[in-house]
Amino acid sequence: MIYEKIRQLRNNKLFIIVLLVSLLLVIFLYLKAFFTTGVNFNGVFLKKEIVSNETHYTGRSKQGAIHITVIGRGSDTEKSMAEVIYNLPNNINQHYTVYFNHKEKYAMENVEIRDENENTVFEGMYQKGDLFLYDVNNGPLIEDIIFHSNTDTEVPYAKNYKVSFINIVRFSTYEKEQIKGHLGMLLVAVVLIAVTAIDIKYPLFFFMLRYSLDVEDPKPSEHYITMQRAAWGINSVIALTFLILALKI
Repeated sequence: MIYEKIRQLRNNKLFIIVLLVSLLLVIFLYLKAFFTTGVNFNGVFLKKEIVSNETHYTGRSKQGAIHITVIGRGSDTEKSMAEVIYNLPNNINQHYTVYFNHKEKYAMENVEIRDENENTVFEGMYQKGDLFLYDVNNGPLIEDIIFHSNTDTEVPYAKNYKVSFINIVRFSTYEKEQIKGHLGMLLVAVVLIAVTAIDIKYPLFFFMLRYSLDVEDPKPSEHYITMQRAAWGINSVIALTFLILALKI
């Protein structure tokens, strides 16, 4: 009875059109979310939005809303400056200005960070791509090394919470920007979906690919057909899991 209803639905053109349109809509919305540009801040993805000459990154952690604003752009090729404003949970608001003093190509940049009162809170060197800043003696900044080990998980926003200096500099240069999705996870899901779709459309394709060279006129057993149909469901669940994880990681 169930198979008969499924067969009738497959012959219903209106149902097929609605199904295809719905599928295309889901794919469009998923890819739109997947390729959303933003940054990862303390284990939370913040969506990017440009308003006039300001770049806003917004999101929400378990502790509350996060809003980071960048005005201007720091550059490793010329003298420049940028403001980075943090509005974090528990009413934590911090405002910094980053100044870059370009020296020469491929050299580390002189960088200075000032707070909202124009007090210098850091002065040293910055090398694009490094995990930490360097002090005036070219030694790695220990606070940044300790902080970096925590950047993939949510952190408690206590009243004494301070953003790391490397984080401030990276926001000022837009170095932290990335897409929301994980391409590796998406690729695994796409491969699983493609293999399952081929197996459903051409049930004997993989069977013949495996046994046609060893056995003359091979025929699948009832056990093979049963396991094949079970695999369709299992592969679909695994692919869906990878699609979800691709947006979570």
